Amino acid sequence: MAIVKKCSHCGSILAEQYKFCTNCGSPDLQIEYVDENGLPETPPVGTVLNGQTVNSQSSGTHAAPEVKPAENVIAGTVGALLFGLLGAGIYFILYQLNIIAGVCGLVTFVLANFGYGLFSGNRQGSTLGVVISFIVMLVMIALAQYLCISYVVYDALKAEYDINFFDAVKATPEFLKDPEIKEPVMGDLVFAYIFGIIATVSAIFTNRKNKKAK
Repeated sequence: MAIVKKCSHCGSILAEQYKFCTNCGSPDLQIEYVDENGLPETPPVGTVLNGQTVNSQSSGTHAAPEVKPAENVIAGTVGALLFGLLGAGIYFILYQLNIIAGVCGLVTFVLANFGYGLFSGNRQGSTLGVVISFIVMLVMIALAQYLCISYVVYDALKAEYDINFFDAVKATPEFLKDPEIKEPVMGDLVFAYIFGIIATVSAIFTNRKNKKAK
């Protein structure tokens, strides 16, 4: 790396020791750093160049361009499913504890979106990741709610009938035909989905804000 001076008037390149342009006589010279080929080079961080301090190596001509991380959609989807299952598990546990489990719609989306970013290699967020995480949230919350009803059926019938939990899972569709059971279940799902939609919209706005910032 070498230091040269460039005339702001005629563009002549001069050695560092010159105080004025030997071509046109102008004293308006700008300091530049060049490589062995005479091409502009980024000076070291902290260097005062023409009255300004260089605080980033990205300011030079040869600075490496920002590379957008590769996004592995398949791996990201697997990650969203795995972390979405964790959200479904939390929903199931809260339901058994008689705690409002609907907030897990938000939790499940956040976990799914985190899992997508972790496994896809793109932790900055993407529209596709949000869409996949939203779909995973819908499926996982529905699965969790279904299993919650199955457990209620199992707990109510296990003393009177010789059934296991898997028998209750298979019998759940018949119980859901009863309006007195179906309506509260649908209410729980809608409540959970509302929280999930809130999280999804928030993630979309965050992604757009990050893209504008770049």
